[in-house]
Amino acid sequence: AMLLVEGKGDITFVNHAAEKLKDGGHIPETFEDKRIAIVPIGGCGNIKHWRTLQLAAQFNIPYCVLLDSDLGTIEHQQNVDKQAELNQDGIKAYLTNKREPENYIHLDCLQLPAGSTFSFNDTDDAKDLIAREKGTRKSNVLENYWTLMTTEQIRDVEKYTENGQEKYEFTEMFNDFLSLV
Repeated sequence: AMLLVEGKGDITFVNHAAEKLKDGGHIPETFEDKRIAIVPIGGCGNIKHWRTLQLAAQFNIPYCVLLDSDLGTIEHQQNVDKQAELNQDGIKAYLTNKREPENYIHLDCLQLPAGSTFSFNDTDDAKDLIAREKGTRKSNVLENYWTLMTTEQIRDVEKYTENGQEKYEFTEMFNDFLSLV
């Protein structure tokens, strides 16, 4: 089975989150444990090429999809539409609740100087803001800082409320993905 993601940073994001959530007893296995390959396909627009090629179908490989929601940008609606289309075809597809994986990085992992007022919200371009604040390349933000996240920090940033009920975004999503195989 395969989990399709946008870029190689997403592989780091998913693997680290799964490892920590498994350590904390929130998911039973990692994607590696279940032999689910995490495959970067580029942005949301590239899925159509995958689907046209029907590679997964041709080899009868079950797959699921995780995309950035791009919340707060003009791409958001097209991503919502793409997710709906995939779901209609019976494919497990999710969008992040926040703009992109970088928006989930806990400020404590950035090792900011005392008194720093640096922050970002769910729709900010967190990748760009963090890169500038830390003087690092945008492509290194997840590699450098997401990998420092503890199980508790991941649970903290994945928590959201729906219909007055507390939920855990990646815990629920990963459990659903893991049920593929």
